[in-house]
Amino acid sequence: CYMRNHRDRFTAYSSVILLFIFGYQPLTSAQEYDPETISIDASQLVSDDLMSGPHYRLDEQAVIRGYMNNYTMQSDFGPFIAESDLDLRILIREVAAIAALQKMSKTEAFAEAMASTAKKPVEIAQKVVEQPVETVKGIPAGVGRLLKRSARAVSDAAETLNEVSREDGSAESKTGDNSAKAMETGKEFARGKLGVNSAIRKLAKELKVDPYSPNPVLQKEMKGVAWAMAGGSFATSEIVSMPSEFGDVAELSSLVWDSDPLDLRLHNEHLLTEMGADEALIEGFYDNPFYTTSSRTLLVGSLSTLSQIPGRTILIKDASEAESKQEAELYTQLVRLLVAYGKTHSPVKQLFSSSGLPFALTQNGSMALFVPVDYLLWTPAVSEAAIRVDQEMRQAAPHQTREIWVLGRLSEKAQTGLAAVGFKVFDQSDERLR
Repeated sequence: CYMRNHRDRFTAYSSVILLFIFGYQPLTSAQEYDPETISIDASQLVSDDLMSGPHYRLDEQAVIRGYMNNYTMQSDFGPFIAESDLDLRILIREVAAIAALQKMSKTEAFAEAMASTAKKPVEIAQKVVEQPVETVKGIPAGVGRLLKRSARAVSDAAETLNEVSREDGSAESKTGDNSAKAMETGKEFARGKLGVNSAIRKLAKELKVDPYSPNPVLQKEMKGVAWAMAGGSFATSEIVSMPSEFGDVAELSSLVWDSDPLDLRLHNEHLLTEMGADEALIEGFYDNPFYTTSSRTLLVGSLSTLSQIPGRTILIKDASEAESKQEAELYTQLVRLLVAYGKTHSPVKQLFSSSGLPFALTQNGSMALFVPVDYLLWTPAVSEAAIRVDQEMRQAAPHQTREIWVLGRLSEKAQTGLAAVGFKVFDQSDERLR
């Protein structure tokens, strides 16, 4: 069951997302507001063709919570939760991929690969990943040609563990975070050397999904097939037809699929340095646990296309302080909208900070704020936020047009309220910025 464990934090995030963006001030007058949470028919939020598929169906009721559309999915592989429209699109793609992977693992070719002469090295490699220290000690010297690379990888992994252990204490006897870190370092190193991680990326590319997806069901199925690919002659076939890419930029998708994670980090750090980020800022961004390798690459790669404009490091600093997966996703989508606006409307001239999220001054003189939420409701937080950001924009660039671009939809009250403050409001930004 892939039920995400951030529901409590997400509920809190729901009520403060725009406070996080703009800050909050006491209300000065009574107004009529939308409720904070709304139950709604899912069919009012998604098209009929997305309500069900070969291996899933959505529950009829959805919830607008925290300005995001929340869905519950029943599937052949258990229930899933999608906490935004983006999550839902990704999840539908992942369910199709899981079905394709399970189909592959039930083929005769898969069984033959697992029973072939390469089976023994794969079994040893699997044991290495589960018990790296113990297995290294017991591995025989003459395991044959097919195991030479694996044996070298095991040796390298053991040395990595030993190095961490010398710093943190015995990785075999010590418990706690340092021991777990040492073990994971060795496991990841071994998986990379044995070709399993490369096979996972190849599978992800064929299935058009994120190789670093947090979906545990997808990861389990990819790893199972990847072991057969890495240890034998098993080749994937009959791949299900999938959408063009998992992310929003095809070039970045290919970069994630085709590159080792270490190479991606070096690539991203180079781009960040070119933007003016110092070592501390880069480390802070990479220390944030709520970004995946893919989301980091998408954010940094997209931001790097904005050329040498002032304020990009401010955005990286704000992004590095994300306190949940939802906030990290918000920054990634915000940068994507920012880049799309520059390509289709007017190039970005400068970025300013607005209590955690940036707004942009464009070459045509507009001040543009991007709010990557699914459904913007008119709440006390939004009302006060609108006043505050309007003041900040006027201070940064007086007499310029002030725009708000919402990723999804707005309620009628939100549309009316924002217009009354003085904003030009645009919804369905993905369609408008194509």
